[in-house]
Amino acid sequence: MDKSTKYLLLAGGAYLLYRGYALNKLSNKIDFAPAGAKIDVDKKAKRITLTLELSVINPTQTSVTVTDTFGKLVDAAGNTLGNFQTGTYTIAPGRNVVKIPVVISGFGAFLTLTKAIATKKLPVVTIMYTNLIGAIPVSDKLTFDLSTATNTGLSGTDFMRL
Repeated sequence: MDKSTKYLLLAGGAYLLYRGYALNKLSNKIDFAPAGAKIDVDKKAKRITLTLELSVINPTQTSVTVTDTFGKLVDAAGNTLGNFQTGTYTIAPGRNVVKIPVVISGFGAFLTLTKAIATKKLPVVTIMYTNLIGAIPVSDKLTFDLSTATNTGLSGTDFMRL
């Protein structure tokens, strides 16, 4: 390999590293908070979908296109309540609302819902997610105590982020 090709590859690699660092720094400035939730029961498809609405605050003047967000929703005991995948969306400067459709499934969801009904207390849930910003994955988790809800409207002020 000649020197010009090596320098070109090195410059490309350095640019990708810088771009990854800049995107990671930007993603750390963006704040998430719950804005609401809705449950849909599709009897025909035999599927329950919990659509979580997250309020996303972008304090920068830069729009961020998220290629995909995927992950799972788990309770405090580690039971998986469901999985989700959003597809592409853009986070503009200011306040945005992102909808996360969690398909509820499995024995873990049954255990959590049974315990919630028996104790009459909503669970602590954790959203474990990975954002693909371009081709760069950024993973994190958000934990919410749903039992702090003061009404059934599930507004953003009803939750305490742990």
